Amino acid sequence: MFDVQRLVIGGPVWDQRIAAHVIIRSRVAGVPYENQFAQFLTLCWGKVAEDLILEDTATWEAASRRLAAAGNVEAAGLPLAAQPA
Repeated sequence: MFDVQRLVIGGPVWDQRIAAHVIIRSRVAGVPYENQFAQFLTLCWGKVAEDLILEDTATWEAASRRLAAAGNVEAAGLPLAAQPA
């Protein structure tokens, strides 16, 4: 579940800026999971031109470790940017 705490939208349709503070709640490997993130978007005529997400990575890392311990091989993998081509 995503719970939007704050949402700010401004600018004309050819250069629109959106900022959101969101709390996410779920279950990961049977354990309640809660994290928050901020997302900053730039839209040009309705198309995403820039997307930045800032998340509590320590909370996500703990959840990934739980998934890996539960047998999810992908959860134990390297970040996409760190994988060899």
